[in-house]
Amino acid sequence: MRALVVVLAMALAGCAAMKNTREQDLVWDAYHACQAEHRIPLTVQIERVEANGTYWWRAYSSAYGTDEMNGCIKEKIAAAIRAGR
Repeated sequence: MRALVVVLAMALAGCAAMKNTREQDLVWDAYHACQAEHRIPLTVQIERVEANGTYWWRAYSSAYGTDEMNGCIKEKIAAAIRAGR
């Protein structure tokens, strides 16, 4: 029982220490900014972002808006990099 508690505590500590990479933060910030500007349809959502910034999205009912989302995210990331963020 004690070993189980130790393993569980270590697992929780490991999860708490995990942070997003800079690339992940850039993608999430860009995605949220594009959503706030209504440049992404509600039917298109990012599901996850890899450590290198590669993101996976899902489109519900149709792929309408995915090109606009990709373009907006690239635009926002480029602007953030130029601004030194």
